[in-house]
Amino acid sequence: MRSSLIVILRARGNGGRRAAVLVLIAECIAVGACSRAHERVSEDRQREAVERRNGSGDTKAMDSDGPSAAADGRMHPVVADRDPLAILAATRNAAQRIETARLEFHRRERLGLFKSLRPLERMTAVVRERPFSVRFDWLDADSELISCVYVENENDGKVMPHHRRGLFGGPGPVVGYPPNLAVVFQKAKLPITQFGPRRVVGALMERIDAARSWGGIRSRYLGRSRVGPAKELCDHLELIFPLDDPHPAKLVDVHVSVESRLPVMIETWLGSDGARDASRLDARYIFARIEVNPVLDDDAFRMSPVE
Repeated sequence: MRSSLIVILRARGNGGRRAAVLVLIAECIAVGACSRAHERVSEDRQREAVERRNGSGDTKAMDSDGPSAAADGRMHPVVADRDPLAILAATRNAAQRIETARLEFHRRERLGLFKSLRPLERMTAVVRERPFSVRFDWLDADSELISCVYVENENDGKVMPHHRRGLFGGPGPVVGYPPNLAVVFQKAKLPITQFGPRRVVGALMERIDAARSWGGIRSRYLGRSRVGPAKELCDHLELIFPLDDPHPAKLVDVHVSVESRLPVMIETWLGSDGARDASRLDARYIFARIEVNPVLDDDAFRMSPVE
């Protein structure tokens, strides 16, 4: 390009100078094209380097008992045109099609009078919408309960938990209680009557709709990560609720399966400043390996006799 400028300065006559200017313009266009091509090659090389670090390009799943089960920082590049609310609308549509489900359910919640983070619970679960029915079977040998059953309009409307141990180390009893009692005595944040991907998504969307009264939520698409025990590829959505929202956990992370569009993990965090660590975690729910609309008869929700 410097040589072209010299040519212009040395060119004699208008015709010679015009020709020299045209040469200079052509060189500028060529240099710009080369620069853009170099930038594209550089971006491609950076993207390939990220994918090599991440294996297939997806983040490595973390244990569900860590500070954040998908917060290892190795995310897919953020896709700017991902709309969190549009993804949530697809999630609501997918959840509304669930009549029955079989899944692995993990739960960790901040409970008690002084609000401490309780140990992780892992269980298999089956749920049916009509009549509404739930059965949990705990997977860990040291859990307080072996199983728990709730069937709408049966057992006087009570939850029927089978305790692992009774008095003096004997067999655990089955003692029924009203569904809301678990919340009153801080055994759980939500009653069993609100369990299941369909009802959880419905409650979240109701909370989002209610937040419009206080100016609405703020939302961001944070990329993709592999989440939960099955390492399911998910879109990660961040929702921040207004300060007037009555729930103490203003920050909510929702991880939506790319394949099924159902929630795989929902985390709620105290505060709204974006901090995510164990001291801020209010609750984590994992819905892994969801089988949608399997055939479930009444026997799936019957309590086994206590020996």
